[in-house]
Amino acid sequence: VALQGNFIKFAPAKLPESKVMRLNRMYPGSQVKPALDFILVPKPKTSRVGGRDLADAEVLQWAQGVIDAIFAD
Repeated sequence: VALQGNFIKFAPAKLPESKVMRLNRMYPGSQVKPALDFILVPKPKTSRVGGRDLADAEVLQWAQGVIDAIFAD
């Protein structure tokens, strides 16, 4: 898990089509890069419009939520 521009990068990320659909539904604007084995999820904000970027423990909790929702079996 790493910051990459306006995205959070999760790697390695080999996802079946059902998980890709779930990712796009839950985290609009996400990008899947199967050839490079990672996904990019837009940085989380406190609000979709005009919100501030989450920081520190908030980002870690959010990232754990992504892992639980997308990568867990």
